[in-house]
Amino acid sequence: MSETFSFDQLPSFLVEALKEQKIEQPTDIQIKMIPEALAGQNLIARSQTGTGKTLAYLLPALAKVNKENKNLQVVVLAPTQELAMQVVDVARSLTEKESIVIGSYIGGANINRQIEKLKKQKPQLAIGTPGRLLELLEQKKLKLHEVQVVAVDEADRMMAERPSWEATMQIAKRAGRDTQFLFVSATIPKDFSEQVADAAPFVVQLEAEGSLVNTEKVEHLFIRADERDKIDVARRLIHAENIEKGIVFVNQLDKVSETAEKFSYKASKHCHYLRINLSMKENMHYDRFKKVRLIFS
Repeated sequence: MSETFSFDQLPSFLVEALKEQKIEQPTDIQIKMIPEALAGQNLIARSQTGTGKTLAYLLPALAKVNKENKNLQVVVLAPTQELAMQVVDVARSLTEKESIVIGSYIGGANINRQIEKLKKQKPQLAIGTPGRLLELLEQKKLKLHEVQVVAVDEADRMMAERPSWEATMQIAKRAGRDTQFLFVSATIPKDFSEQVADAAPFVVQLEAEGSLVNTEKVEHLFIRADERDKIDVARRLIHAENIEKGIVFVNQLDKVSETAEKFSYKASKHCHYLRINLSMKENMHYDRFKKVRLIFS
């Protein structure tokens, strides 16, 4: 079945959304995972970062959403706020022309605002971090009684962080017996199948490869610097190593734009910072993005 899979087997709204994004050929993990997921199989899928895992679970999950049913039907769990919001952006890009309600529920955001939004409209697809989603479930603001699919992204990382994993397993126990579970990860711990056996007792494990950067050729540098010198040190490093394209991660959201502006002032041209109030699609607008040398996030 997997050898003959094509995106045309998905609902028409997903096929059209993929075409608009110029995504025409499924990757190896998508070829192996999507048909099994559409068939209702519980899955543990391993594939390296950057090989299309998000679409591999999101496409079949969205295909199962009944638009006439206004209750929660799909839950996606991610270990970090950043990853959760990336998944939200992908889901919204796939459903722009559909009336599927998507809700984001991440820790760090104001829970009272999330609750107020839930009072006005319930999501059909909920994406968030395990702790916050569990909190909303415990307060009975979200209900899992009609959930068909629970997808867990970066399952290995989730398992390594005890609070997140415990919350994930609590959510899994609250789901119905017929709920389908999709675990995706870059690595699979040896006892992972046993760890999820209570939630997904009959699970198929898939593995796929993808063409990625050879990590043996990646050089890692660690440099200590005082807070006031970090921008100058980073700028000199970029110049010394002749880095033509790069991403600069800033650990404080309110410092991102300030850091980008200082780099630009110091003559590092073509800097761009990701704005939280814009979608990933808007942030990465091609005409602007192709000229960018450094991205700050």
